[in-house]
Amino acid sequence: MSTGQSPERELSRLVAERGAARASGILTAMRGKHKRIFCFDQGVLVFATSNMLEEQFEEHMKDQGWVDAVDLEAARRVAESQGGNALAVLRTGNQLSDGDLAAAMDSYIRHLLAATLMWPDGRFQFADGRANLEGAVTGRLHTTAFILKHVMNYPSSMDKVRVRIGPPNIRITSTAAVEESIRLGALDQSHLQLLERCTEPVELPELFKDLPEDEEEKVYRTVYGMLLTGLLEPVGVEEPETEATLVSREEALAWLAKEGQADHYGILGLADDTTTDAIRESYYNLARKMHPDRFRSGPLQDLLGKVDSFFTYVTDAYNTLHDPVLRAEYDRQLAEEAAGNAPAEKTDTAYVARQNLIRGRELAAKKKFSEAAGFLDNALALDDDNVEILTELGKLLTLNPRRRAEGEGYLVRASALDPSYTASYLALAEFYGRTERYDEAAEMCRKVLNWEPANELANTVLKELGKGGRKEGLFRGLFGG
Repeated sequence: MSTGQSPERELSRLVAERGAARASGILTAMRGKHKRIFCFDQGVLVFATSNMLEEQFEEHMKDQGWVDAVDLEAARRVAESQGGNALAVLRTGNQLSDGDLAAAMDSYIRHLLAATLMWPDGRFQFADGRANLEGAVTGRLHTTAFILKHVMNYPSSMDKVRVRIGPPNIRITSTAAVEESIRLGALDQSHLQLLERCTEPVELPELFKDLPEDEEEKVYRTVYGMLLTGLLEPVGVEEPETEATLVSREEALAWLAKEGQADHYGILGLADDTTTDAIRESYYNLARKMHPDRFRSGPLQDLLGKVDSFFTYVTDAYNTLHDPVLRAEYDRQLAEEAAGNAPAEKTDTAYVARQNLIRGRELAAKKKFSEAAGFLDNALALDDDNVEILTELGKLLTLNPRRRAEGEGYLVRASALDPSYTASYLALAEFYGRTERYDEAAEMCRKVLNWEPANELANTVLKELGKGGRKEGLFRGLFGG
């Protein structure tokens, strides 16, 4: 069974290679009737557009605050009566400078490319040549640097990152593409240090030896980005099929049937007194048969969606059993269930989500925020309407400038799902206070008091806000941050 490429990997490699080759031309991305166009000029993305009205540049400028909706509508009316386009009218009227427009196009290219990288399917083609962009607004985006930054946040689940990298014992090495990326200034010191360790083929686990826990996610995501862009490549992945690696449709379906029917030990085919080495070996062996990359082409590719879900479940089992703290908690829960004391079945995804929530909280309390976010992301993927998970993840992400808006969204969603869950309002109040949005912080505290009139923290915040004066340190003091 040959290994095919996911749309994300195909597109990432294509734009990175066009950048490294300093190519000029037009990249067309298609998904059904949806079409997005990206224009390269000497390896730099300078222009993008979409055939969807709501995705076009003027709408992006309005949504992102580059132009006021009223001003844009007025400019459209002028353009319609006089000819030309609304942006030209705004530029002529000095409402937008050339610098504003270039920065807005940079933002727009990033937005469309990031959205296209998230397509679960799609077709891509590149035509060499120089696009006629005379009179068009243009920007400048170096693709390799963008993709390496993009993967720091997407996919949000670390399990998905691990699955997309490949088998857990994958061997990787750096490529000739590194030199051009260095010339373009796409790599920082941390990238170069990691690539230095990969000048000779190395197994992925070797990169994590003696590495602090809070650095692991960054390294995983950097490796993933480098595989996407061709800075790293797998070595020896195309091993010949043997009895140990060959999988028939019947065997694949038998493995898939275990999802939701077996506990973490059962999904790996292990007894509950197994050793850590046996857990790792079982996971590696199962990856050789059932990793999603093996189903991207060939006669079993119709099973890819189910295999992707199954292997995420397998990876969660491995992460739980390979971590001594998580394994001890999991074993305790299994013992309670066996004694008839636990309300949830061990195969219930809500149960697995709860374990991820518990571990995420523990890590956050130790200030291992990056790793905590990974467990909380996993919990949310398994139980996406759980207000407790939404609140914990939202609180954590609002501390991260790159994911601050996402964290706020989770907290708002939690408060909408259960208006009586006051922890989400308090988390929003703390976030708004830290970001000097004091009126909104006060409003959140009032919502808390609607449900808990005696809530001491909400009452204190409102009282202190009512006094006026300096508020910068108020929320750090009251919320212990």
